[in-house]
Amino acid sequence: MKKRVYLLAGLGIILIGADLRLPITILPPILPQLHTILGLPTSVSGWLTTIPVLMFALVSPAIGKWGVLVIRKSYSILCYY
Repeated sequence: MKKRVYLLAGLGIILIGADLRLPITILPPILPQLHTILGLPTSVSGWLTTIPVLMFALVSPAIGKWGVLVIRKSYSILCYY
């Protein structure tokens, strides 16, 4: 049973990682089209590629701490049952 749980958790982490990679990797190939269609300046396009990376850097530590708290809380609830 534990092996199956670890396998599903690992698969979930891989799928979430693949899903979160898309906003970072999709933008650079379409930047020339955004320049022509929307008339964006170069500085704005630079910020568009920087925003996802900055958000990962700023939010990741808080999410990590929150995840530890949630796991501890759910584990303590499961121990009572």
